[in-house]
Amino acid sequence: MIDPIENALALDWRIGERQAELTEVRDDWRTVKAIGKNNRTAASQAALTSIRLTDEAVDALLWRRLDANAYWLSARTFPDFATFPADAQLGILSVAWAVGCDFMHTKPPRPLLIDAIRAHDWSAAKVHARLSEAGNPGVADRNRQQERCFDNAAIVAAHGLDPSILHRPASVIAPVEITMDPNS
Repeated sequence: MIDPIENALALDWRIGERQAELTEVRDDWRTVKAIGKNNRTAASQAALTSIRLTDEAVDALLWRRLDANAYWLSARTFPDFATFPADAQLGILSVAWAVGCDFMHTKPPRPLLIDAIRAHDWSAAKVHARLSEAGNPGVADRNRQQERCFDNAAIVAAHGLDPSILHRPASVIAPVEITMDPNS
């Protein structure tokens, strides 16, 4: 699922302990493309391909993509992205991973999500970040996790908590102010 093929060729593919040759990477890349989008599960690919990425290569690929998405979002849409609560950043990055960073040109476009994020209205962002679950049952859990991120961000913002702390997967518990009755 890596496009274009040049991006796939640049990765450290393995067959067992040895490095895969470029021809093997090309062949397996073409095989994955040929099976079509609806059949691109890890299980269907594993049965038809021989190349594999190491855990370290997957981690590096993941972090490069997240860094690139965070940079794009900061540079083009949300200049104050780095100041958002960490949970809001994660929720936004989750949406960007799923649909792309340019929320105005995704299908459907998400101008209300952009407006909510720019206003730091994490409750509204939660609503407008929701992804369609039609035909993809795995998206339901992603939506729940994104909702938790935006709920946490709203609590962090409302109570002046440290925005650099990532609370997800846990939920933030809003601090409760306790006052003592001096007459008791």
